[in-house]
Amino acid sequence: MSNLRLINETSFTDVASVNIDNVFSADFDIYKMTFDVEKYSGGVVSVEHRLINSTGSVITASEYDVANQKLPAYSGFSFQEDRYTNGNDMRGLGIIGVASTHNTQGVAYIFNPYDSSSYTFLLTQSTYYNDGSPTSYFGYKGIQVHKSAETIRGLNIYSVSGNYQGLVRTYGLRVDS
Repeated sequence: MSNLRLINETSFTDVASVNIDNVFSADFDIYKMTFDVEKYSGGVVSVEHRLINSTGSVITASEYDVANQKLPAYSGFSFQEDRYTNGNDMRGLGIIGVASTHNTQGVAYIFNPYDSSSYTFLLTQSTYYNDGSPTSYFGYKGIQVHKSAETIRGLNIYSVSGNYQGLVRTYGLRVDS
């Protein structure tokens, strides 16, 4: 029997923002979310994310610390860090370039989101496509923390420009004792 339990599948088309809501509960301490997103319209589609609190509000306060590493697949680019403290969102789910019909895929592991006495931590891995000159693929790997001990019930993903479409699957990770 698998330790992963599918909780939710959310598909969306031609949106700038989507809430994956009411997916975290007291049933699990660790969640896995998979993302398959592609640009629908507009310019560069940078897929960012924020948490949703127990009242259903997207958390936009400056409560996020982020450390990401961009991993190029082309020798003309160097490794880059993207890190900040007290941000109002979390980066790390991928970017789709201006002329791209490519998609970004990723995975996030979310730890203790429903525990009101603990910070929520995320580990993310995703792809990144640059259709500039030269074109290249990147890996993106990061860790994020929401520095407020509160109950989290979901995740908001959004684009800073352009619309996207895709599918997000949420799984609970059962831990057998």
